Amino acid sequence: MTWAWLGLALLLTGTTADTLWHQAYGFPSDEGIPYPHGISAAGLLLSLFACFRMASRSSGSRRGGWVAGCILLMIGLVGSLWDNLLYHTRGIYGAPIQEIPHTMEAAGGLGWLVLLIVITVLRVTGRSKHRGEDTVSSRRNEQMNRSSSPTAD
Repeated sequence: MTWAWLGLALLLTGTTADTLWHQAYGFPSDEGIPYPHGISAAGLLLSLFACFRMASRSSGSRRGGWVAGCILLMIGLVGSLWDNLLYHTRGIYGAPIQEIPHTMEAAGGLGWLVLLIVITVLRVTGRSKHRGEDTVSSRRNEQMNRSSSPTAD
């Protein structure tokens, strides 16, 4: 779960840095792919790796959330590759369909953010609901209650 949040932090950092980069230097970027795009792509890949890992370790209904996360991240990754490899490396700016990959990146990233928050909240509330059911102290208390209760002979 930590890797998923770290990937999301990288993704959001790269996206913020990209916005600031383009405000400062404008469009197009002379060096091809601006470095904030690399940070965003690293965040997408780390999140996707963490999501696949959590999906493979989960079972039942918990796996569904992670699989949905993988799908959202793959949509974002396709948008990122489309934007960087087809537009930035070739210097194509202002194409009529240029907003499609940006929309894919945004939808994948925002969907991942919302889904990761929901998964985290469900995990935290699920843990607190079952807290103390099978711990050493709960077993000790159960044994003490059994030994102190009167038995019928």
